[in-house]
This record gives sequence, C-alpha cells and structure tokens, in this order.
Amino acid sequence: MKRLKVVALLLVFAAMASAVLADTIAYNVPAGTPGCQAFTGLLGLDFNVLSDIVVTQLGVFDDNTDGLQAPLQARLYQRDDANPCNTKLLATIDFPLDDQGTDMGDGNLYKVLPNPITLAAGTTACMVASGYGPLEMNGNTGCAGPWYTDDGGGLINFVGGGRFGDPAQPQQYPTSKDGGPPNRYAAGTFVYHAR
Repeated sequence: MKRLKVVALLLVFAAMASAVLADTIAYNVPAGTPGCQAFTGLLGLDFNVLSDIVVTQLGVFDDNTDGLQAPLQARLYQRDDANPCNTKLLATIDFPLDDQGTDMGDGNLYKVLPNPITLAAGTTACMVASGYGPLEMNGNTGCAGPWYTDDGGGLINFVGGGRFGDPAQPQQYPTSKDGGPPNRYAAGTFVYHAR
C-alpha cells in the first residue's frame, strides 16, 4: 500500500512538472490565414521577459498554410532600446523550400533550435522574420488578421508596435518602428516554456 502511494505521488509530481514546462507558442496565427502584404524587409515583434524562459523552437508564418513559396528566415535578438547598436543576435534558423519545418496545426512552420536558449527575467528581445514578398506574403493587422499572443501565464510581455527594416539591408536589425499593436505582423514566432 505504501509503495502505491509513493508511485501515485511520483505521478502527480511528473504531471506538475510537465504542466510547468508546457510549450507555449508566442505568436499564434490560425491555420489557413492568408498573408496580405508583399513587404520584402525584415519584420520584428518586441517582447520583454518577466520570468525566466527557455526558447526551444523558432517559427515563421506560412501564408495560407500551404507550404512556403519562398525561403524564409527566423531570428531571435536580445534588443537594446537605448542603443540599437548593442542589439545581439541570439539565434538564426533558415526555412528553405526543401526543408520548410514542421506544421504544428496552426498557420506557422517551426524548427527546433539545436541548443535551446534561456532568457532571464528582465531580458528585452525581438522576434524577427525575413524573406517575405510577392510569392510568400506576411500578415499585417492593417490588412488581415486576427492573430493572437500567448504570454505563457505571465512569463513574457508583448510590447511596442512592431518594427521593420530596409529591404535593401536584409541582414540588418529592423529599427523602424510601426504603429502597433504589439503583434502587428504575422511573420516570426517562437515556442517557449518556463525555466
């Protein structure tokens, strides 16, 4: 009888641990959502970390959820609002046409980071995607939507109004600020859980 109680307790602890480490998709786009903008510059969405998280996957919006028609790239940055020159690239994942990533049932495609990234409370960050254009359009709340954010129960805070970069500078961090809301674009996303 005592052994059964111990086993039951272990199962409860395992269930609690998996609930705490449940994966959350930061920027949720419903499956089948069409893109509406052929902008070819980088698109970024800012967030602040309120409690330590681990980012396990990066993702990109798939216009119409029909497979990519152009190669895309997702990048995660640690941003510095006071001095954008101090912004640090933390991870990059390519989504070429012959290796488009995994469809998890929403309007994005995902790839697992080779090394998960821990972001400590207080980190300011930006999720960026690039490669969109006339063949694979991004979403913009000015002409499409809605899509949603998930803060993981208060782990992160979505801030700002989106940011975009110069199409002629595809490798440069996007510094031009847009008018909002904080999930302005269907473009880049990430999967994370509490640390």
